[in-house]
Amino acid sequence: MKYFIEIDGHATGPYDIVQLVQLCKDGVITKGSLSKPDDDSTAWKPVAEYLPSIARVSDTTDYSEVRVVDIDMQFGSMVSFMVKWAFAAIPAVIIISVIGFFIVLIGSKLLGWLGRVAGH
Repeated sequence: MKYFIEIDGHATGPYDIVQLVQLCKDGVITKGSLSKPDDDSTAWKPVAEYLPSIARVSDTTDYSEVRVVDIDMQFGSMVSFMVKWAFAAIPAVIIISVIGFFIVLIGSKLLGWLGRVAGH
């Protein structure tokens, strides 16, 4: 969804959420800036009423921390995402298994060598 924003007394936009967050970070808008959805003829309201996340962005001074509050996905999209995630984990399991194999191999050879040296 996109939103119109009132800047310097003029309606500008429509802007998507990413653009609005950037405008907020740049100090162009605040959580009290007037806005309205582009597909609705409702009255102008502060941005924070339509997008509470904008209020959190404008209230923070350190932008290096990101906190995911909610993920709204359709069930089919979530299943697809999880299947892709499971397939993406397969190379990591293979790499960890190969590394573990070589650690055990080197350790057994080292212990065998130490056993022969200590036995003589």
